[in-house]
Amino acid sequence: MPRPLLYALSASTLVPLVLAGCAPTHVADIGTPVAVSHPIGAYSHEFRWGNNADVVYLVDNAAGTDPGRVDFDLNVTVPDLGRMFGFVNLEVTCVVGGEASAADTHERLSEDYSGEFEFPMWCAVPEGTDHVTIEIDHHDEHLRFEGVVG
Repeated sequence: MPRPLLYALSASTLVPLVLAGCAPTHVADIGTPVAVSHPIGAYSHEFRWGNNADVVYLVDNAAGTDPGRVDFDLNVTVPDLGRMFGFVNLEVTCVVGGEASAADTHERLSEDYSGEFEFPMWCAVPEGTDHVTIEIDHHDEHLRFEGVVG
């Protein structure tokens, strides 16, 4: 018995399942806050559907301070989630013309329960850069802030 329909159905149901497991990319202009929902609770067995709180990320004040460098502030507001919220695995990169460079900061990236956290950061960029994309990978989330360098 021919099975092309079975294979077609299998392929059509597999693609949405694969895509559903990917973390979304949150896109905003520099200066615009982005809220990312996180479950409340210390352990996964405490997580309840709809019992979430928003962690708010904001990239602001992107400015060319020296030739070949863009400085900016990353602000993260963390509500009480009932557990520690870590910044140790925070990855920030700047992208200009398809070229990426890792952001750096003098701040200690650690963890805390809640609060407002400001990380002054900078990236190496080509001289004369007037537009930058700042990408953040954190807690299985991907955020992208785009805008003009002041």
